Amino acid sequence: MEFEAYLKTQVRKRKDAFRAKVREHLVAERTEEQRRHAMDDGEGVGSTASEVKVTESEVTDHLRLLRSKPEMFGPMIAEFLDLPEGPSSQGSWMY
Repeated sequence: MEFEAYLKTQVRKRKDAFRAKVREHLVAERTEEQRRHAMDDGEGVGSTASEVKVTESEVTDHLRLLRSKPEMFGPMIAEFLDLPEGPSSQGSWMY
């Protein structure tokens, strides 16, 4: 019950901040992709577009994509909420 209360009172308030973090992630991903394409085409790194624009619908689509990839989404959530690392999977063989 405490965890549900935490989710309702603390986490839901930060929904907009998390969307902003996802937007930053998407912008960084696209900027890196532009840089990579420029390097592949033999252009200098400085020749890429200065700013990547991202719409709200693209952020929503990226959220959907991240939800289908827990290996990417989980660490992003943990970093955003400043959660400690979970138990190591290496120690599970002892039990």
